[in-house]
Amino acid sequence: MTREEKDQFQGKLIIGFLLLLVAGFFGFFCYFSHITNTDWSETESLNVSRVMMHDQTYYTVFVEDTDTKEVAQYSFRGNVPKIFRDVEDADSMWIEYRTRTKNGNPFVQLVSIHIRQPADINGADWDHGKQGHGETVPLE
Repeated sequence: MTREEKDQFQGKLIIGFLLLLVAGFFGFFCYFSHITNTDWSETESLNVSRVMMHDQTYYTVFVEDTDTKEVAQYSFRGNVPKIFRDVEDADSMWIEYRTRTKNGNPFVQLVSIHIRQPADINGADWDHGKQGHGETVPLE
């Protein structure tokens, strides 16, 4: 390969890399440009009877229907909610969450958990596949 051919090859390589970089940036921008805080619904709340923490970004809550006494279980993953100790002993704990739809798929985000005391958050099992599994033990 002559010096001139090497220079041409390096020039084409640099142009190809820059085009790839621009295409990647454009794709990244297009993917995330339509995701804004305005895409989320207004925050809704649920009274909960029990909160379980699998890990920092994975919680399960139990919600009891006061009329039927049926207990429903809801799991939230993917973000770290704010935790507030602002519930009086005689009152029910509660959570705030919000929803959105992206490409026809619903997403739910746990925004905050309102508890009486830190001991109201119970430990729970977690499994990260090959990275391990175990149980979260809350600090007393």
